[in-house]
Amino acid sequence: MKKDLQRQYGYPKETGLNFYTSPSGIGHFVVSREMQDGTKKVIGYVSQYGTSEEADATLFSAVDCEGNRICPETSSWSEIENEFERHARQITQEERMNALREIREEIKERKHEKEITH
Repeated sequence: MKKDLQRQYGYPKETGLNFYTSPSGIGHFVVSREMQDGTKKVIGYVSQYGTSEEADATLFSAVDCEGNRICPETSSWSEIENEFERHARQITQEERMNALREIREEIKERKHEKEITH
């Protein structure tokens, strides 16, 4: 089954993203990204359904883990991949910003503790 999907949709790309069939059913895919420690974290889902009336093509709908739409419905698997790559970069940037905030807060706390002890 996976080889058929790879042949049909041309994935996975070498991006750290993984698209795999959901255990819940045919036509549903789970999207995960590879973390630095080698673990995988789910970042969204793709549903395959029906066909476009204008073209004889399968339509895909992509959402993040909160159910927010990643991109408009499309028949282009490349567009789905590109939008999830963008989404993964955005998540990484948000995680880095949160880590920097935590470091800043820790530095402030240490500075404050040092001032109290002196």
